[in-house]
Amino acid sequence: MKNFVTINMRAMLANGLSSDEWILLSNIEFLSKNSKYIPLVSQTQLRKSLGFSRSTYNRRIKQLVSKGFLVEYNDSYAVTTSWIDISKRTYDDTKNTYLDEEIINNYMLFWNEFAKLNSLAPVKRMTERRKNLLSNRMDKSEDFIADTAKVMEKVTKSHYLLGLSNRPFKITLDHILQNGNDFNQKIMEGYYDDRD
Repeated sequence: MKNFVTINMRAMLANGLSSDEWILLSNIEFLSKNSKYIPLVSQTQLRKSLGFSRSTYNRRIKQLVSKGFLVEYNDSYAVTTSWIDISKRTYDDTKNTYLDEEIINNYMLFWNEFAKLNSLAPVKRMTERRKNLLSNRMDKSEDFIADTAKVMEKVTKSHYLLGLSNRPFKITLDHILQNGNDFNQKIMEGYYDDRD
């Protein structure tokens, strides 16, 4: 299995993939060093190594088949050329001056999945304000994908931001998207880290 998986958030969002699906596809591709892209381990080994329950694994596999990224082959699944194209393609983050509705909706789905995993508030819709903030955040960041991943990782390590401290606060998508303050910078500098 891959110890580290690089997630291209823009590609993930643009293609309607969850982080679990991206990790699963990356590992199937990594383990498929043959012309048919069939993993060289059993489905059970793959599922257990990724830490998925049987039901989660089966649900993700079905979703990936329906999205056209996996095909059933004998007793296994193989990645399709659609996935190979996505995993190999380089995305130019510097030209993002316009966000289409699909990227916006997929970003919302990404946040809602993150929120669900961390007992945070999901968003019901991306308002015009949120869309503008997202677009500005992507335009002003040298590496939006990496920056967002780092912020999200730091959030998961802060009881305060997760609402688990004795102070009544929980981070929201709006906090993450804010451009007028240095909230994300404070998160990255450890301002909200747990104190021993």
